[in-house]
Amino acid sequence: MVVGGYGFIGSAVARAASAAGVEVQSVHFHQPSDLQRRVAESLDTNPVHRVEVPPHEVERLAHALAVFSPNAIVSAVGSVARRHTLGWSEHVASNTGFLAELIDAVVLAKLPEMPSLIVIGSQLEFGDAAMPWTEDTIGSPSDAYGASKLAGTNLVVAARSAGIVRTTVVRVPIVFGSGQAPQMLIPQLIVAALRGERVEMSEGTQLRRTIGSTNLAGLLLELADRATAEDLPALLNLPAFAEMPVREIGSLILRLVGNPSASLVFGARPMRPGEALREWPDDELAKQLGFRIDGDVETAMKTTIGWYRSNASLFS
Repeated sequence: MVVGGYGFIGSAVARAASAAGVEVQSVHFHQPSDLQRRVAESLDTNPVHRVEVPPHEVERLAHALAVFSPNAIVSAVGSVARRHTLGWSEHVASNTGFLAELIDAVVLAKLPEMPSLIVIGSQLEFGDAAMPWTEDTIGSPSDAYGASKLAGTNLVVAARSAGIVRTTVVRVPIVFGSGQAPQMLIPQLIVAALRGERVEMSEGTQLRRTIGSTNLAGLLLELADRATAEDLPALLNLPAFAEMPVREIGSLILRLVGNPSASLVFGARPMRPGEALREWPDDELAKQLGFRIDGDVETAMKTTIGWYRSNASLFS
């Protein structure tokens, strides 16, 4: 079961599961917007069974769980606005409150076997903590988004300790891919390059790790499968592509798009206050456990750009 199956990451997981022949059910809580429907139609080459459960109706969610009786649940629900664009209560409701409802629903469902629950966390849970960000690093989030994600992580880890679910919370770096709304940096740059626009940026010396949504979906499915039989860690930082300066990411996009009218102007804008030069979770434990990322950043970027090129009208 993929909870949040109309979202960017949730839909990628549901599609990957369906393509792999896994019986999958996608749960969503609100009627999808017209844009979400059109994005889903452009991507869903395999049928995904979707179920709508009204928000905050724990008994209805428990019923859906009881009927489908999943071996594994991937939770991809949460606020998508970052930093200071939402209030604290809104972030807590999306990133913490829902996970409490999901745990209540698992208890009410009385499933024959304890399911594995894979929760998608965030590198922003680490906040101002010094790198390397290992699974033992105590988070020090500096905004409402990171704090609410960390609170949700602590909540489901406590549920694991209570024997309710076999939980693994994964921390992921910057995710990009087909179908992502152009609010984050990478899709913004892709759309701007396709339009032939001039984009003012900082110097772009910040080092970041990224992962394609298809690559992430594959890792999450492997994790969900292994979690049904193995005692995996409660916290796990997933592998990603090697770190790159932001300016190299932007230059790669410009080269792959190939629009001579597009340009990036580095140094035209200052860095955000407090922005770190190096930010990514340490993935050594995941590698020791045998988790590996397939492919490379250029291949993933080409696929992503191809989708935006074919669906330019969606973001006009």
